[in-house]
Amino acid sequence: MNITIIGGGYVGLVSAVCFADMGHFVTCIENNPKKHTLLQSKEVPFFEPELSEKLSHVCNADRLTIAPGFTDNDFNADVIILAVGTPMSDSGEADLTYLFNAVKDIIATAKGADFERVVLTTKSTVPVGTGRKINAMIQEAQLSDKILVASNPEFLREGSAVYDFFHPDRIIIGTDSTTVFETFKQLYKGLHKDTRPIVHVSLETAELSKYAANTFLATKISFINELAILCDQLGADIKQTAKLMGLDGRIGKYFLNPSPGYGGSCFPKDTHALQSIGKHQDVHLNVVSAAISANDHQIHYCISQLKTLLHGTVADKTVTILGTSFKPNTDDIRESASLKLIDALLSDGANIQFTDPKAIDNTMALYGSKVTPFSSSYNAAENSDAIVLMTEWNAFRSLDLPRLKRVMNQANFIDFRLIYSHDELSSAGFNSYILGKGHHRVPQNVSSLN
Repeated sequence: MNITIIGGGYVGLVSAVCFADMGHFVTCIENNPKKHTLLQSKEVPFFEPELSEKLSHVCNADRLTIAPGFTDNDFNADVIILAVGTPMSDSGEADLTYLFNAVKDIIATAKGADFERVVLTTKSTVPVGTGRKINAMIQEAQLSDKILVASNPEFLREGSAVYDFFHPDRIIIGTDSTTVFETFKQLYKGLHKDTRPIVHVSLETAELSKYAANTFLATKISFINELAILCDQLGADIKQTAKLMGLDGRIGKYFLNPSPGYGGSCFPKDTHALQSIGKHQDVHLNVVSAAISANDHQIHYCISQLKTLLHGTVADKTVTILGTSFKPNTDDIRESASLKLIDALLSDGANIQFTDPKAIDNTMALYGSKVTPFSSSYNAAENSDAIVLMTEWNAFRSLDLPRLKRVMNQANFIDFRLIYSHDELSSAGFNSYILGKGHHRVPQNVSSLN
């Protein structure tokens, strides 16, 4: 099939490359000149495992074309996919400026184009009712017999997006037309099976499904994070508690890892957007609001524990941050808890040293000379008063703890990802705090490893 995808960001580029890898012929439209130039050079403008290799492969096979703008030729496609950004506005609502500008461009071009029929679908995360608004715009332009509207939400996780594309839990198609649904069955032929169903629902249900899924997962994270705070007070072990919860099949083991809070391009944006959708319908989503509030509070709690280990103040102290990306296997720092930590520490007069396997450039672009980057954990720890483990990269899972301690000014280790145990850190001579496991100080009369 022929596919046109508007937007060369995470969702658009991953979808374009993976559809082309399936054997479809794809045009990916990216109107940002810098990104367009990179993509034409077969360079991915962000880090995503497997994507760079597949991009080169499908371009060399002439199944993927990178274009700077939408033209008449794009109506030769069977499906046009909208994968532009829908960022969070200041009010918390999804900003649909890019999306509706793309729709207007498509309609304007369609009026002078010769084509029979095309399916126009949103893959961007959009508020419920967006598909109906697009359909109204098309009807007003008297093109409803030629442009059919659908919703096909994506469920790709940054860091494993290519894998997720080829191993979907479900493929959701929102449309009023059985003909359009059959088109999507052909588009996804080979991916959907009995164990990975393709589901036909209404536009509204498809649009809500993405917000519902992401907000529920965010709520699980907020719940376990609040429980970690309670464990600190009770002397219980959050890691064991979460494991016991996860053994209950009704709950499941996923998204029960305590952390300094969820971040990234989806959960913060989607929880606020769903909250706004509820307000517009005079429905107060109490659980969603609580999840947002708990997440906002979590980083402040974590900062208070860091300050406790440093005897109440971080002023003039040097703090080493391990990991600034919001999760492993990505260079994305958007809404990362690490940035919230850095902002607070800088405001309180701390000096920041950091390292990250992939996100150093993005972090430096944001902070410049306010922070100091290092290529390794050991260099980043030199003359530091505290190490704070923020992102669970594999590179941070087997650190030489005695080596770290030897280069530090003070031996304080804060683990907000529960990678290490108090025993491991104590044996290396560290005073430590582990989220949901409380504080542990090494007695001064006990010698540590050297």
